[in-house]
Amino acid sequence: MLQTLFVSYRAIAGFNPGLHKIGPVIVCCTGLTDHSKPEEFKEAIPRVREMITTGLYLPAIPRAVAYFGRQYQDQMKALIRELLPPDTQLVACECHRDEKRHFAMSHRLPITFVEECGGSLTMGQLVSQALGS
Repeated sequence: MLQTLFVSYRAIAGFNPGLHKIGPVIVCCTGLTDHSKPEEFKEAIPRVREMITTGLYLPAIPRAVAYFGRQYQDQMKALIRELLPPDTQLVACECHRDEKRHFAMSHRLPITFVEECGGSLTMGQLVSQALGS
């Protein structure tokens, strides 16, 4: 059974912060929302990076879906380039759309823009679809 990794430096609806393995799905999120403190966001991507590198055997994961928001884009770009598999789908809010589209195109990654800032509900729905629920 092929696994899919869902990654967000923010919250994913239906999941507590952390790394969760459920059948063919792995969810990695920090639980941050628009109400979180700015200093919490500063450490979000390093926390995601640590969860992924210490909790997973990355070569065994062929596919990922990553939330690509407006905050800390350079850190997220590095995480996508360095850790995630070539078959990665980006889910992005409309903020800085052209810059995000350029990054996706230059790395040959599909990108889906959603109206929801934060991506929590959208990512939660994508996880549910992957689980068949």
